[in-house]
Amino acid sequence: MTTTQTERPPLLTWRDRIMLSVTVVAAVAAGALHYAHVNAVLAFIVSALALATLASLVGRSVEALGDRLGPNATESCRRHWEICPNYSSSCSRSRRACSTW
Repeated sequence: MTTTQTERPPLLTWRDRIMLSVTVVAAVAAGALHYAHVNAVLAFIVSALALATLASLVGRSVEALGDRLGPNATESCRRHWEICPNYSSSCSRSRRACSTW
């Protein structure tokens, strides 16, 4: 009897690794520029780059998670966040309101 193993896609693609590296480097550089009291505009631009690459990485991660879990799990998560959009920012207030999940 032979077993067939399906090949899983890599956890991080080449592009994800580059995005993660750029995010880390930009975040460290933004912190260094801020605490070194260098030009505030330059520190803002570098921190905006770090934030933009982080947002892109999070978006790609959510898409990959949806691909791995399938439509039922992602639909359940989406419905939960529609019901309870402020859960992450104000956990104590929204726990009572969001006990439906």
